[in-house]
Amino acid sequence: MFTVKTNKEIGMNLKALILQRYPSVRQFCICYLKMSKQDFEDPDQIRNLSNRFSQIINGKKAIQTYDLQYTTELLGVSAEDVLSCGEAGVPLKERITNYNVAFSKNELDWKNLLTMEEAIGAYADEYGK
Repeated sequence: MFTVKTNKEIGMNLKALILQRYPSVRQFCICYLKMSKQDFEDPDQIRNLSNRFSQIINGKKAIQTYDLQYTTELLGVSAEDVLSCGEAGVPLKERITNYNVAFSKNELDWKNLLTMEEAIGAYADEYGK
């Protein structure tokens, strides 16, 4: 279980996450609108979403559940990462781990794991196994 941080802390963390991947919050909002299949060329839509995220980033409003699904996908983090400001993250499924490969029936997955530059097969997974 994780602790949900305050709106201000979540906003500061969210701003840092956005600026790591996008040149500005506005560009993030345009990608958000594209992903959510809304009109991303409409200046009013962009302005409205930018204002909403500005309020979230400044801690005046909380991030909503309907924003989380697109935000986490665009930023490549889990909802737990966003709400706990990185203190309690859940590993993403796309990440190659010893656990994922152990259950794979594809022989190529095993070979790739053992020949990776980082030698991930030699280390414990995220659960210490």
